[in-house]
Amino acid sequence: MICDMKFHPKAQNAKGKRVFLITLLLALALFLSSLLFTSYQGVIQLVALVLLTIALYYYNRYVTTSFVYEITTDADGAPVFVVSSYQGKRVSTLCRIALWDVTGVVRYTREELAKREKSKEVSTHKFTPTMSPEIITVISVRSTYEKCDLWLETAEDFDAYFLSVVKEANELKNMENDE
Repeated sequence: MICDMKFHPKAQNAKGKRVFLITLLLALALFLSSLLFTSYQGVIQLVALVLLTIALYYYNRYVTTSFVYEITTDADGAPVFVVSSYQGKRVSTLCRIALWDVTGVVRYTREELAKREKSKEVSTHKFTPTMSPEIITVISVRSTYEKCDLWLETAEDFDAYFLSVVKEANELKNMENDE
């Protein structure tokens, strides 16, 4: 029996916050220095604007966003895996996949993932709250409509439960196909 489960990963390091603060301070310093160097004022302000945009991206991605991974069933009773993001009061569903479309769940270290062979046919979706985490769980999804890898930051007990639920979902699908 597939039970509903939610997992809320916490950021493991503060790299995202540090990058945000550094780029924000650099942008402010460049804006202030553009007042001193009037001959290059436009170029300096353009670089400062680019840095400010990068700082806002890191703020949205790593400081204010949190993720929730959920194993549940949809209205038809089919087991699904849902990834949601929370930014303040706004909740967005980023990913919703049928569990029987999952073909693999593998934990990688950052170094192993860098050495891993990449395919142009398979898209990658990163749902990690940490900027460059040490351990990443890669969930491979192969369905009729999509071939993708989901990068998640999970605990080992969640991965074990996830694998058992995927096996159960595949058995359920096979039983439905036999009938």
